[in-house]
Amino acid sequence: MAQQRRLTLQQGSGTGRTGGWSHPLAFGSALLIFVMIVAGATVTTIGAGDSDPAWSWRFWEWFRSASGGQFYELLHRQIGTVIGFVAIGMVVSLFRNEERRWVRRLGVVALLMTIVQGLLGGLRVQAVSSPAWRDFLCNLLGIGHEGVRMTLAMVHAFNAQLVFCTLVALAVVTSRGWRGGEQPSETSEHTRKTRRLAMWACALIFVQLVLGAYVRHGRVLYPGETAPYYNLVLLLHVCMALGVVGHIFLVNSHTRASHPKIFPVWHLAGLAQFLGMFQLALGAGAWAVTQSGVTPVPWDVAMLVRVLHVGNGAAIFAIFVTLGARSFKLLRLGAPEQAGLPQGGRRTHEVASKHRNRP
Repeated sequence: MAQQRRLTLQQGSGTGRTGGWSHPLAFGSALLIFVMIVAGATVTTIGAGDSDPAWSWRFWEWFRSASGGQFYELLHRQIGTVIGFVAIGMVVSLFRNEERRWVRRLGVVALLMTIVQGLLGGLRVQAVSSPAWRDFLCNLLGIGHEGVRMTLAMVHAFNAQLVFCTLVALAVVTSRGWRGGEQPSETSEHTRKTRRLAMWACALIFVQLVLGAYVRHGRVLYPGETAPYYNLVLLLHVCMALGVVGHIFLVNSHTRASHPKIFPVWHLAGLAQFLGMFQLALGAGAWAVTQSGVTPVPWDVAMLVRVLHVGNGAAIFAIFVTLGARSFKLLRLGAPEQAGLPQGGRRTHEVASKHRNRP
């Protein structure tokens, strides 16, 4: 009976089970996290962080009417609550319908990261509203109150990006195309370089996002003064932006030259290049609207530019996570890489094969 059920499931998908609601829930969680990142950027931009000092495990209390900065703060928490329940549903669906153990484990990791993200948000509030928590964290980290707020804000910011991209990866690997419809359609000696370039792009973008979090929160949490090493971090952020965009150009050029027939690979690189140029323009605009010597712009325009800068950076990060995953799915390693041999090892492999085939 169990064997008959397994055979029926295998007929519905190349990986065994049909997936159930795993993909819609993973995709929905990723989309909600992106909305939450944008909402969090709005909260930071308008200085509404911690505007509601009440934080408890009774999450339903956050679903109430509010105005001003508190509206955005509560909206941020409300979205986080919904994400938590959707992530729980996703993990339940994965354990019910997903045979690949590593995908189930990745789902558990995503859920744990989501829980940690919520706890970090609560800890941020407690560091402001609770004297006991404030003193505990200051003594634990050995820094002042503003330093504690800055540290928690940065960890909260870049952990959100990690949660987002983990859920994007889950949405990719649980999709119908990944599970059965898409097969490796190209064997290329350039595959290893494509994967390596995509992974390096993810690493560089993550570092850039960390630097950007310091620049953003440094302006908000240290009003009227300069955060420690602020000017140095800002300079690194600008230089890193140019380096990241240059790397994106390299990835786009390589994929178009090496994999012109694999549309899902090179079109993602092209989209990332377009968004990378847009990100430079947004970065320049974000810098301009925060400088007192620049012609003032309407408050809502300044907020929009700075929030778009954060959201667009997250989108580029997600694109390269998707590109890296799709390169592992759609591209095979070409010889001699296919046999696990280093470049230049083809002749050694041929000699060994001839030796083994001798009568």
